[in-house]
Amino acid sequence: MKTNRALSFIAGIILAIIGIYFLFVPSLNLFSLSWLIAVAFLVGALAEIIYYFSDSGEFRSIWGLCAAIVSAIFGIYLLSGYFLTLPILMPTVIGFWLLILGIVRLFQSIGTSTSLPELSNNLLWTSIGMIILGIVLMFNPLLASIVVAYIVAIALIYQGFVLMIDAFKR
Repeated sequence: MKTNRALSFIAGIILAIIGIYFLFVPSLNLFSLSWLIAVAFLVGALAEIIYYFSDSGEFRSIWGLCAAIVSAIFGIYLLSGYFLTLPILMPTVIGFWLLILGIVRLFQSIGTSTSLPELSNNLLWTSIGMIILGIVLMFNPLLASIVVAYIVAIALIYQGFVLMIDAFKR
């Protein structure tokens, strides 16, 4: 039991220190996040492609496959690009990706409007949100990068303090 408390406290200290470091050096945070997001694009695309081919015919949608292919292309593009430009390039690419996926979801919404009207309505609103967010990210990538870097830093500090407090409560 004491070992768990000590490990929780040590993990909390480490997370808080990393979070504080990221507050003062947000560019390091941006580089790490950019690489992880690019890998997540590829993993998500692979999962969507596997899901498409393993799904039964009635739930299989060509739009889902299109979205997976778009995600794979963007993931490969981000990983093959120049690493130092990722923090600025990432929000622009994610904005473009959201714009394309928003348009794909809009077509899905139109396609399901007669058979599944409630789902169609949800797809319509999420696609509009994706399109708007994509446009905002494309036109202000630096601000988006900085905001994300600070949010992650604050979340790490918060989680570090939660772990340290939790160690004393046990």
